Amino acid sequence: MKKIEKSPIVDLFSGELVRQFRCVVNQKHLKYKFERFQVVSLSFPSPSSFNSTITLDELIKIELRKENISDLDCEQCHRKSDFEKETFYYRLPNYLILHLARFKKGYFNNEKINTNVEFNEEILIS
Repeated sequence: MKKIEKSPIVDLFSGELVRQFRCVVNQKHLKYKFERFQVVSLSFPSPSSFNSTITLDELIKIELRKENISDLDCEQCHRKSDFEKETFYYRLPNYLILHLARFKKGYFNNEKINTNVEFNEEILIS
């Protein structure tokens, strides 16, 4: 991971996440990628998959869901393999900035997603 100079702003607003890649061929083959972030951008699922209201916890779960990635190099198998990618928050900042990505690309222009977002004072990130 690149070393970033210390400053009060970095200390307050920067967090770290880790992406874990698990080889499908051999489940013990793992690789990790650490990333620093200042803003967590949350995308909305397709409107047909939820009601007119969604919770902030659900948006975070969608962002952290497992993904399947194909055709990556497995350094331990020494060949291309499929991987399962999972994201975890390694360190959260003191002040977490959440961006709700409320626009989706339409055919001629962008469309705003007007779904209500409910949230508690505490956010559960697991």
